[in-house]
Amino acid sequence: LASFYVENSQNINESKQFFNSKAEHYKKVIKEVNALAVPTSWLNIHQKILSNLQTLVINHQALSQTTEDPLKATIAMSNLLSVYNDVQPILFDITQKIKKNNLNPPNGRLWDLINSLTDGF
Repeated sequence: LASFYVENSQNINESKQFFNSKAEHYKKVIKEVNALAVPTSWLNIHQKILSNLQTLVINHQALSQTTEDPLKATIAMSNLLSVYNDVQPILFDITQKIKKNNLNPPNGRLWDLINSLTDGF
C-alpha cells in the first residue's frame, strides 16, 4: 500500500484511474452475472459470486481514494485478501456440483486453472 501513497500527482492520478477502472470492470461483470438464468440448485453459489464481486467493487473504489483516506485503503487491502481466500471454496463447490450432476465441464485454460486450484475433482 505504501507504494500507492506517493506525493507525485501523476502517480496518484494513475493509481486512482487504475483502481476506478477495476471497480467499473467488476460492476459490468456483476450486471452480466445478474442477467444469467440460474437454476435453483446453483443459487447459493451464484449469490456467493455476486457478493464477492460487490466486495471487489467497494474495495477497489476505496483503493482509488488512498491519498484521501489511507486507513480506508488499508482496510480495503485486507478485505481483498479475504475475497481471494473465499474464491477457492467457491471453485471447489462448482467442481463438486459439476461432478455430482454429471455435467461436462468446459475445456480450456480457465477450466485447467480451476481444476488446479481445487486439486481436481
